Amino acid sequence: MHVGLLTTSYPTRPGDPSGAFVQGFAQALRGRGHRVDVLAPAPRHRPTVDARWVPYMPRWARHSFHGAGAPDNAKRPRAWPGFLTFPPTLTAMAARRPWDALISHFGIPCALVGGLVARGRPHLAVWHSADVHFAARVPGLAALARRSATRHWCVTEHARRALHLDDAIVSPMGADAPLFVRRDPTASGPLRVLFLGRLVDIKGLDVALRASRGLPVRWDIAGDGPASAGLQKLARELGIDATFHGALSGDAKARAFAEASLFAVPSRATSSGRVEGAPVALLEAQLAGLPVLASRSGGLPERVRDGVDGWLVPPGDEGEWRSALARAVRMRADLVGMGERGRVHNQRLTWERLAPVIESALAG
Repeated sequence: MHVGLLTTSYPTRPGDPSGAFVQGFAQALRGRGHRVDVLAPAPRHRPTVDARWVPYMPRWARHSFHGAGAPDNAKRPRAWPGFLTFPPTLTAMAARRPWDALISHFGIPCALVGGLVARGRPHLAVWHSADVHFAARVPGLAALARRSATRHWCVTEHARRALHLDDAIVSPMGADAPLFVRRDPTASGPLRVLFLGRLVDIKGLDVALRASRGLPVRWDIAGDGPASAGLQKLARELGIDATFHGALSGDAKARAFAEASLFAVPSRATSSGRVEGAPVALLEAQLAGLPVLASRSGGLPERVRDGVDGWLVPPGDEGEWRSALARAVRMRADLVGMGERGRVHNQRLTWERLAPVIESALAG
């Protein structure tokens, strides 16, 4: 099968976390013998990853889709011209392709474009948290996007309900099962807590850092984003033991998972009401055998079984986060068993296991 994949987010270089799950989606199909063409917005710099880059704006004016990601880029007026010009350019490029089926990652705007060019071919629309939030805020937009695809995939049940989709695949994006050598979380010294993700407001890392003040906790923070400088300043001012590694990939990312005892996902709702979906980093941590301390927000309660393979905490509540971190310190001897339960439970979400599901969705 020759498949066209339309997306607003895709890695532009090896190790780039932006849209890495879209790349995983494409590679899962390629592993089944299918040919996949990816159309993604061109970045400002010269990309080094194999995709078909859509030059929707002059190079110097491309501020819409990469870096912090479209939802956070949208806070800056200079990003909006790109949001308006990318869909027609994508439509023009996609209309000429002789594909057998289409996949649209991020229902807004890609499912709308896919609906215009599908012309009776199977069309799978994959919905993530940001586009679900946007579609729900614009009257009629979600209904139009629903009609544009023959099948829908939502990364959380929360998203499926928000879109009023009765017949949809509900599954987070996959990840590759890692081969990690876990350290002993009962060893002496501070509890090693890992955060991995974009450093943006929705991730709520400032609350978790404040909550850990005075506790025997050492933070390893992997990621980049507009909140990085402020978070580093906060950690210094509060005397928190935190190392900011920047974006990690490959062996460095593997070591971060191997050396941690607990993975933290302190996400919260933004001022506009957008909530977390199903972060791939969370699944990677679970497949690495890490227990998870996460906020009870958005799709996270669907991913963490409270008291089984981690704990759920009210989002944005510094006191509750402090209590949960203190409990993890006290119960560090139990963390290995919790992490192992999460690892076994989530084997079903490796790309190898999800590939036949993707293939079946395109077959109709």
